[in-house]
Amino acid sequence: MPLLVARHAWHTGIVLPASAVPSDSPFRRIAPDADWLELGFGDRLYYPHPDPPFGLALRALFWPSASALNLTAHKGPMALIPADELWLLEASEAGIARAHARALASLEEDPSGPLRPIAPGRSAESLFFAARDPFHILRTCNRWVAEVLAAAGIPITPRGVVTAQDLFARLAPFARRLRPRTAVARCRLDRSPRPA
Repeated sequence: MPLLVARHAWHTGIVLPASAVPSDSPFRRIAPDADWLELGFGDRLYYPHPDPPFGLALRALFWPSASALNLTAHKGPMALIPADELWLLEASEAGIARAHARALASLEEDPSGPLRPIAPGRSAESLFFAARDPFHILRTCNRWVAEVLAAAGIPITPRGVVTAQDLFARLAPFARRLRPRTAVARCRLDRSPRPA
């Protein structure tokens, strides 16, 4: 099954085929008509900020801080997923299930219940949620993606992955770089209020 890694400048995220994610997953409940579910990890103040100041970037890198998980829902074929780069890997269905479970384990709240967003995403198809792992220079989005890929059975060692270049250097032997997207397909998210 296809498993994707999306690059957005210095940031990376993992993209799971929605059809391989359990239908009762909180990610599927939030994005019921998605074809692809992109998950990213970052500093809880910097990542959701629409125009983060430089000081927030320094704080995020050099002081361990609270983190956030971003969910972006994509509709249509993989070629329409917006990204500066898109890398294609192959994983088993069981591997996708393990990647999904690893991403769920990153959430701060109980993933068996309804997820409560902490901030709107950077697009209409995106939401941020509180994550439990601290964010710092040795635990960046790229390290997190490497950990999720390792959970999926991709032969990658997360230790030492800091930058996107580190990540893609390790993926290059068994991943294929796809062309950037040419259009964006919109996808509906369920933003209805959740019971407390």
